[in-house]
Formats: sequence, C-alpha cells, structure tokens
Amino acid sequence: MHDIAYRVFLFLYAFFLVFTICSQLLTLWGAPFVTLYGAGMLALWAGGLALRLTPLLIAAFGPSCLRLPSLRVDAGAIRSRGRAVRVQAVVLAIAFVIGLAAVYRAPHDFTPFWLGCLGAAALALLPAARQATGPPIVALHAQTDAIEGPAWGWAYPLFLLVALGFYFATSVPDGDDALFLNIASGAQRSREGLMTLDTMLGIDGLGFIKSTYRLEAFIPLAALIADVLGVETILAAHAVLPVLSIAFALSVYVVVLQAFLGRHWPAALVFLLLLTLILAGSYTAYGNFGFTRFFQGKALLVSTVVPLVGALALAAILRGGVLLSALLAGAVIIGIGASANGIFLGPILVAVVAATFFLGGDRRQRLAAVALGTAVVYPAALAGYLLVFDPPAPSEFEDAGRIGTVFWSLLGRPYAVVLFLTGLFAAAAAGLMNPRLRLISLFVAVYLVCVVNPFTWDLLGRYVTGNVNFRLFWALPVPFIGAVFLGVLWQSVRAPVFRAGMLGALALGCLLPGALPQETERFRWEWSLIKVHSPEYAIAERVNAAAPPGALMLAPEAIALWLTTFDNFRPVVDARPIYTPQRAHLMPADRLRRRAALFDWITGTPVEADIPRLIDEVGVRAVLVPPGEAGAAMRPVLAASGFTATDGAFGGYGLFLRGAAE
Repeated sequence: MHDIAYRVFLFLYAFFLVFTICSQLLTLWGAPFVTLYGAGMLALWAGGLALRLTPLLIAAFGPSCLRLPSLRVDAGAIRSRGRAVRVQAVVLAIAFVIGLAAVYRAPHDFTPFWLGCLGAAALALLPAARQATGPPIVALHAQTDAIEGPAWGWAYPLFLLVALGFYFATSVPDGDDALFLNIASGAQRSREGLMTLDTMLGIDGLGFIKSTYRLEAFIPLAALIADVLGVETILAAHAVLPVLSIAFALSVYVVVLQAFLGRHWPAALVFLLLLTLILAGSYTAYGNFGFTRFFQGKALLVSTVVPLVGALALAAILRGGVLLSALLAGAVIIGIGASANGIFLGPILVAVVAATFFLGGDRRQRLAAVALGTAVVYPAALAGYLLVFDPPAPSEFEDAGRIGTVFWSLLGRPYAVVLFLTGLFAAAAAGLMNPRLRLISLFVAVYLVCVVNPFTWDLLGRYVTGNVNFRLFWALPVPFIGAVFLGVLWQSVRAPVFRAGMLGALALGCLLPGALPQETERFRWEWSLIKVHSPEYAIAERVNAAAPPGALMLAPEAIALWLTTFDNFRPVVDARPIYTPQRAHLMPADRLRRRAALFDWITGTPVEADIPRLIDEVGVRAVLVPPGEAGAAMRPVLAASGFTATDGAFGGYGLFLRGAAE
C-alpha cells in the first residue's frame, strides 16, 4: 500500500495526458462528438499501461530524492562576521521598509519594492557574497531519516477522503460556468463538430467564441462523462470529474512532498491545505483555486499542475534522466488541457527554473537547463497554430493594469500582502544567509526580471496573457512553496510546543478576514453535488421550464449565467458582459451593439436606445425583469411591445413572453 499514491499518480497522469492530446487534436479538427469515445478509451488504456512504470517512477522521483536539509540559525556565525553582517542587515532592512511603505502609500506602484528585491538579490549574488567570509548564518544539515513507505501507506487514502469530503461539504460557485458548461452541453447537442459553433446565443452559423478554449480538455471530458452516464452536464462537471481531479491532485502532493521532505510530508500537506484557505483573498487569489473550485480545470492548473511542473523541472536538472524530462513535458500539456492559461504558465515556470540553473549552475546543470526547452515544444506548436490559423478573439480587458493594483487584488488583505512581500524579500536575500542558497536569490531575480517586471508588464499583457496579467502570478506556486518551507521548519525543530504553535497559527489564520471560510459571499458550508448560486439557480430552472423551447431569452446576468448551463436551455441575448468584446470578430458591430444595449438595459444600466425597436430587431421572445423599482420601470415598456406576464413563482422576478418561439 506504500506505493498507492504513485500508482494513482501514474494512472491519472497518463489518462489526463492522452485525453488532453486527443481532445486538442479532435477539437482543432472539428471532429464529431463520437470521436471523444475513442479518446476516452485510449486514455484509460494509457492509464493502465502507465502503472507498469511505478518502480521506475519511485526510482527516479521517489521519497527523499530531492531531500531538503534542515535549517539551523547560528548565532555564533552572526557574531563572528561582525560589522559586515550588521551593515548588510541595516541596508536590507531599510530597503525593505522603504519598499513596503511605498506599496502601502501608492498600492498601484510596485516598482520601489521591485527594485528593493532586485537589490537584495544582487547583493546576495555578488562575487564577494559567494565566498563565505565566515561560517554561514543559516547552517544546512542533511536529513538521513528517509521515509518508511508502509508507515504512511494509509495516509494518502485518508487525505483523499478528507479532501473529497471537504469539496462536497462546501460550495464556492463561479460565473465562468456560464461558458464552460454551455460549451460542454452544446457539444453533446451539436454532435457534428466539437467546438465549431456558438451554442449560447441561438444564432445559426455563429462561430465559436474563442479559439483558446479548444485547448481545454476539461470541457469535452465533462461532456463525455455526461454522455456516457446519461446525466446533466453540470452534474458530470461538478460531481464526477472533480473526484478524478482531486485524486490526481492529492497524488501529486504526496509524491512531490515526499521527494522534498521524506517522512515529514504529511505535515507539509496539512500546511498546504490550510494555506489554500488562508490565501483566498479574492477571485484571482491562489487560495480561490483550492479544492473548493475543483469543478473547473483552472483550479487543477493553478494549485496542482504548476507545482508539479516546477518540481519536475527542478528534478530534471538535478537528477537528470529521460523519464523526468518526459514527465515534465507531459505535465505542461496536462496544464494546457486543464485551462488554456497553461499555454503560458507552464512554459514560464520552466523557463524561469531553466534560466536560474543556466546562470547559476555548473556545466552539467547548464546543459540540463537547455534540455528543458523540449518541454515547451508542444505548447509553442499549439500557440503557433492558433496564431496562424485561428487567432484568439479580442480580450475582454483593454489594458493590463498596474502591477501593484493587480498584486493587491490577488492577495486582498494587508496581512497577506505583508506576509507575501516579507517572504519574497527574504527569498531574494537568501544567498546572504548561506552561499548554498544563492540559487533561491537568483530564482527570485529571474522571476522579477522576466515575469513581474514593471517595464515589460504591458508587453506581456498585449502578446501573452490578453491583458489578464494577474495570471502571471500563478506561475509562482506560492501556497506550495509556503507549505514546503513550513515543512522544512517542521523537520528542523522537533520541539512539540513549536510544532503545535505552527499548526495552531495556521488554523487561526483561517479565521482572519479574507480567508476563504470568512468570505460568506463566496463560500458556504453546505452539502452539494453541484456548485451554484442560490436561489438564482433554482429561479433559472423555473424560468427555463416556463419559457417556450427555442425562445430567445433576455435576463439579468445573475439568472442568465445559470440559464446557459442547462442541457435543454433557451438561447440568451447574452449571459455575462465579459463575453461581448470576445465576440467582436464573430458578428457585425451594430448587431453586437444591439445585444449589448439590451443586456445593459435588463441588468439596470442606463442606456440611450429605443428598447422596443431593439427587442424586435434582435428577436427577443422572453424577458425576465428583475424585482424592485428597476423591474417596475421595465414592465410598461414590455407591455407596449406586446409582452404578457406569465404566472409562476420566480423569486420576485417577472417572466414576460411574446408570440410563439421560433
């Protein structure tokens, strides 16, 4: 039983990898839906075949293969270094305080702190700093207590049950399902070609909204599961597929944490789970993509695949071998299948790790770093294909924003900002504590220069991210790095009081404002197989049942986004405002403008337009008006246009119908 996590990892790794490649080829080709059955069977066969590689995986990436040392602060070394250490400490403290104060004084401007971090890294990387002038301040001691497999053999199934229980006992809905589930259910209805036409607006022959979504294997996999089981798409996506994703995520955590921490991996896994709750912050935050969000592939990418890519890139350089390089390349591909953001997140992390060792490693490590380029060949080919044959639609964001503003929105709360900036600055200066830690300083410098750079921020937004630059922070797996660091502290200090204090502090952190359990608008404790907003989802169900089949529906966003998730849904004028600019290449500007004006009107935004004329031109046959004064003002307009109210309980909303559905 000690190898169960490795076996689950290999099976699901091979399954997701093969299905991702097949799905991407089939969707880019526009193949019929039935071909997904072949992809699914091939993926299952590949998963079973991969189990034979378990001994090879354990040999190449098994317990303690990347074992991190324990840390000991040497007070005597500080005294022996004398004045030099005090001067360095004062300089670093001043730079940190100035940078932190600048972040608070002008949250939009990250440049002062960015410069301070680079300065700390440069100081740690100076040739004089590489040569120890005395004993290192932080001593590193090798760990020899390799993990005993059978002793922790029961831990993976236990953690898996806890994670699944937590997922089904909580609910953190997300509006992105308006598109994801609509594409999946539409693929089952329009079986002639995968992701070739729009299935949301009811316009015959309208093209697919954005080509990058064709790279996401999670969407067709949810559609395939729903088709095989004969259940609603939302049930397959929210209750079945997450079981596979969570099992894969737990296997990744166990395998990677064992490689870094040996028998101390269970403590680090607990730290990781708690950190994902604490670092929730906002919609863009790291913790928002923990287990509560595993009904979307984006969560698997951010919380699991990115750490796996980083660990495999590190292992491929330090240990070498064809298996690790192949696993790395496959992990990058799985990330793209989980979310199209993986097409740049995985390669960015691989590039930063490779650049770090190319600049700071020995000759063998430099050659291994260059060889990591093979891991980005496939995503580069996909990106090239899309740019030439199917360029992505315009972004919903007009600019990339300022780094500081994006940074604050990512972390959400002042305490989280302070902790993150303190950790980042400390990592930049790590080489001053011990020369063997200078690669950490170099990694931070490379990441800041190549990824989070105020002077190249807009360029990355324009040519890489589509101006959604907050996702660049996701290339740095902060919760996982934090859990590994805490695991090192756990193995370094054996005192029960210290260890209990670590666990207690993290548990109390879940009670802080900004932690996910405290975000009552997003987070709910409730047993749920589907993750939806209540009562909006129930209202959408009743509205969808009351409207005639095929009737074009105009409804406020809160209801419209859920209308699109049903397998038998009625087409909508639109579901979310962010989709409007993404369709600019699909329909004439005046047609898009009419739909946007109607959607603004029904959501309560003042518009200067002839609403009855727009209703006639667009062909609206059903309108759901909101409760309150806004809806009361809309009712006379609809009555004058020939709409009549429909009897039914719609939670305060009013459903108006006109004529027969087309």
